Amino acid sequence: MDRVTLRDGCLDVMVEGLTFANGLLLGGNDVIDAETWDSSDIQHRKALRRLALLAEDVGLSDADLGRHPGHEPIPADRDTHVVMQHRLRILFPGCYVVGEEATEHDWWAAIGSPPGSLIFSIDALDGSTLYESFTFGYACNLLAYRRVKGNENLLMFAAVMNSSGFVACYQRDEQGALVGNVYTATDIALGTDTDDSAARGAAIGKRLVSITDPVVLDGFRADTVATNASDPARRRVIAPLLADKDLYVSTLGGAPAALGLVLGGLAALVCPRAQTTYDTAYLPILASLGITIYTMHEGKEGFTLGLKEVLGFFDHLAGVGGAWTTEGVTKPVPAFVAARNPQFGAELRRRIIEQY
Repeated sequence: MDRVTLRDGCLDVMVEGLTFANGLLLGGNDVIDAETWDSSDIQHRKALRRLALLAEDVGLSDADLGRHPGHEPIPADRDTHVVMQHRLRILFPGCYVVGEEATEHDWWAAIGSPPGSLIFSIDALDGSTLYESFTFGYACNLLAYRRVKGNENLLMFAAVMNSSGFVACYQRDEQGALVGNVYTATDIALGTDTDDSAARGAAIGKRLVSITDPVVLDGFRADTVATNASDPARRRVIAPLLADKDLYVSTLGGAPAALGLVLGGLAALVCPRAQTTYDTAYLPILASLGITIYTMHEGKEGFTLGLKEVLGFFDHLAGVGGAWTTEGVTKPVPAFVAARNPQFGAELRRRIIEQY
């Protein structure tokens, strides 16, 4: 399989996931009225297929929920995961799908997959609180792996697509990143319903732009910081930043905000705790663009991450509940600060590290 086919298929699946999730916010999962249903209506046929698919899903077991590494998932988390998993299996027959809302069975199947297998790790709705509370600011994260031998994997593709339609991608062995907005793809606006998924992914792929440096907007401000610290424990870690009257700090960070480092005016992104790989699918993108990434090892001396070091965290599967996987811990990505200006990133790290 060539990289263009992989990229276009992944983009289609991410649009599929966000389209479905956005539809749920608008009541798009309602039961169809059989008396008014037109059998020739594509959208109704697709809705029926989705309803049948979700009805067959056994969901996450109590054991799966007990191993869940983050906040308890909302129904849309699992439903969107199932929709994306189904589409991936159609586009890439024989593939394996894991991620934040995957079952233990799915994880073990991927871990035991033979060489040559294609494995996808997804966080269908990154930022569930933003999705459920604000209806914006969330993202869809996707990682694509090729199993090479034994239980060794290579990260081939990483992408983050936010609820505004912006997308950034990393492709292995290609310089820089691919960026774009799915709203700008001809006849492929987010929410357009079509069964021609290959055409949809290809249309988006053709409109992506290759960049080797972050896009610098006019009026860029060097004092903007985003951090995923909406909970009290993480806010305590970043307290020095919140107290700084000269900084503009948002606690709604994570993957949705990371695109601000690539395409917007964000100066720095702070991740105060260790994360999963599917939560930080944007890190290979940032590293490929040369954005400085400083680690914070719970009070230990940190170091700078380049693309090689980032791929060291990503070239394996890190399953939910690291104790029962054979491929490392659940959250291999350490706390970090990513910044366009290395000096600014180092200063932020110095202030935060004292809180550990």
